[in-house]
Amino acid sequence: MGTFAKAIRQIASRSGSRSVKLNGNLYAQAGRILADSRAGVNKSPAGIYTYIAGHEVNEIVDLPVPLTLEDGYQIQIEAEKHLMKEFGWKKCGFKVGATSEAIQNTLGIKTPFYGTIFNDRLYRKDLGVDCMSCGIEIDIIDSPDHSNQWCSFGAFSKSEHNCRGIEAEFGFILKQDILQREADYTWEEVAEYVDEIVPCIEICGSRFEVAVPPGNAPLVIADGAGNSAFLVCNAHEHGPQMKEWITKKGSELKVETMINYDQNQLIKGSGMAVLGHPIHSLTWLANALNREYIQAQDNIESKLSPWRKLEQGDFVATGALSGLMSIEANNEVVVDFQSFGALEMIMHN
Repeated sequence: MGTFAKAIRQIASRSGSRSVKLNGNLYAQAGRILADSRAGVNKSPAGIYTYIAGHEVNEIVDLPVPLTLEDGYQIQIEAEKHLMKEFGWKKCGFKVGATSEAIQNTLGIKTPFYGTIFNDRLYRKDLGVDCMSCGIEIDIIDSPDHSNQWCSFGAFSKSEHNCRGIEAEFGFILKQDILQREADYTWEEVAEYVDEIVPCIEICGSRFEVAVPPGNAPLVIADGAGNSAFLVCNAHEHGPQMKEWITKKGSELKVETMINYDQNQLIKGSGMAVLGHPIHSLTWLANALNREYIQAQDNIESKLSPWRKLEQGDFVATGALSGLMSIEANNEVVVDFQSFGALEMIMHN
């Protein structure tokens, strides 16, 4: 049995006491293994990441006493500590996952989850007019405010990111800190903290060689909430246009993804899949981080994690507009975000 699987089994076996102090060393051990893989410490001569052996997932998914969501977050926190201390990674925001009821049902949970985004895995580009597929006009969405501008990100390695698929999302850039407090925020309050709205693509990846089976949300949470990288376009809405966008119905925030420029591979989505509207996802995150902070203050065995708060300049990815979209090596992908323009990428081997 692998080291990671042994640590996870020991954590789960201590079901009588979910003590952070009791499991602290095990959380740290599991977190370090995930962090080393995420940072690419172990690479083959060909430059491909060596991921945790797939059989280790099979050894822990059938635990008589499964991991709790708290276990998943504690391992995630330990992995983040290791990434920041040992590799110099810097937090630049958060992602929210499982924002649709369908995904929550698959994972066996009733709420979304979240994880930290680091600058080493955030790629930003400006909107332009050039694209990899010259001569092709974007006209996927029939919209009066449609833009024919592109944001081309080039090629990414499917194997290096151990990519499970991609997600089209809207992100928010914060103009000031969202202070932690006991009372929940309303979406109207949270909207006042938003500086920009940006379109983005998430490359969903894993540190496991095989996919985590359905119903194992704590493992996904522990594994960086399933994130490998974000591609963010600097096209944005702000000012009066931003306020108008936030007050639109979620169903009006449309996005369409085309694979290999084939109309038969057209995937539609909207803000309705993100808790009804992306601003609700940001609100949920603000309140979830509040609760984490309060619980850490109340639990003398816990240590506060100072980076796990929403700060000025943070990027927050709000969740999949079209679900997780599977793509193969050498697929070309274009995601049309209406007035924001289109994001384009190629996934190679």
